[in-house]
Amino acid sequence: MASLGYVPMAMILSAFTGLFIWLGARIVRRFPGIPLTLVIPILWTGIEVFRGEIFFTGYPWLLLAHPLIDAPVLPLAAGLVGTYGVSFLIAALCGAAADVAWQSRPITGFVGASAAVATFLIAWPLAPRDNSPGPRIRIAVVQTNIPQDNKNAWTVQQRFDDFQRFETLTRQAAAGSPDLIVWPESMFPGSALDAPAVAEQRAAASKLGADPSITLFHDRLCALQAEIGIPLMVGAIAVEGLRIFRDESGLHARYDSLYNSAYVLRDGVVQAERYDKIDLTPFGEVMPYIQHWPWLQRQMMAIAAGGLTFDLSPGKRPVVFQLRAGADGPMVAVLTPICFEATKPAICRRMVRAAGSAPRVLVNLTNDGWFG
Repeated sequence: MASLGYVPMAMILSAFTGLFIWLGARIVRRFPGIPLTLVIPILWTGIEVFRGEIFFTGYPWLLLAHPLIDAPVLPLAAGLVGTYGVSFLIAALCGAAADVAWQSRPITGFVGASAAVATFLIAWPLAPRDNSPGPRIRIAVVQTNIPQDNKNAWTVQQRFDDFQRFETLTRQAAAGSPDLIVWPESMFPGSALDAPAVAEQRAAASKLGADPSITLFHDRLCALQAEIGIPLMVGAIAVEGLRIFRDESGLHARYDSLYNSAYVLRDGVVQAERYDKIDLTPFGEVMPYIQHWPWLQRQMMAIAAGGLTFDLSPGKRPVVFQLRAGADGPMVAVLTPICFEATKPAICRRMVRAAGSAPRVLVNLTNDGWFG
C-alpha cells in the first residue's frame, strides 16, 4: 500500500528460508536420530504452509512446487496431494539425498526416495487430467496503463479522457473478432454497474437533483459493448445497498457493502451475475489482523497510506461465467481470480471445481498499476 512497506516486507519474507536452516540445524543437533528424509520435508512444507496460508493471510509465491509446472509427470501429483504436497515430495527427495550424502544412511535415504517416487508414479495414472484438445477461444486484453496513484485520485476530466482511450482500445481489440474482451481489475471509471445501484442513481438524478451524468460511464460502457457485439469482462467496484438521500446539508450516499468485482456485459446489458473477490490482498485491500479494530487501522493507514481507505468486503463464493468458444463452439466456463487470488492454490482449486467438468479457462483480472 506504500513504499514504506517494501523493504521490511522483503526482509521478512526472505527470512523464512533462513528460518528453515536455523530450525533444521537445531532439530538435527537435538535429535540426531531423526532422518533428514523426514526433517526436511516436514519443516520446509510446514514453513511454506505458514507463509502461504497464515502469515498476514498468506503469501504463497515461490513455492518449491512452482518450477515443476512444465516438468513431465511431477506436477500431476498436485491433483492428488495439492501444491504443498508436491513441495513435500520434492523436499523428501532432497532429504533422502542428504541422508545418503551427509548422514551415511543409505537405507533410510533409499526408503524415503522410493516413497516419494512411488507417490509421483501413482499420481501419473490417477491424477485427474484430460489430454484431449479443448475448444479454441480467443481473448483480447485491454491494457489500460493507469498508474495506481492516479486512479486513487482520478479527476473527472481524467476519467473522461481515460475512458475515451479505453473505448478506442476496445474497438481495436474487437476488430480481431475475439470471443471475449477483458479490462483490468477495478478499471471502470464510473461509480456503479449493478442494476439496483444504477437505478438508485437515476432516481436521485430525477427526484433529488443529482447530476444527471452520474450514470454516464455505465451508459457509455453498455453502448460500447452493444456496438462491438462481443462479450466484455470489466473489473469494477460493486456497490450493494446503495441509498442516496438529501438533507439540509445536501446530497449523501450510504451503502451496505463494497466489493472488488468482475462483471460481464452482453447485448448492451450488464449481466446480473458478478464475481466478488473472496480473498482480499493483505496491505492492499485489507490490514491483516487489525482490520477488526477500525481505530487502530486508521492510525496505521495515517502513518503509511494517508488517503487510502480499506472498506472492501470479501466475496462469498466462486462464480462461473459462461462463454461460447467461437460462433458455433461449445460453452466454456470462465473463472476470474482477481489479482492476488491467482497465487492462492485453494481459491483457484475451488473455482475450477465450481465449473464441474466443463472446459474452463481462468482469467486473472489484475491492476499492475500497484507496482508503478
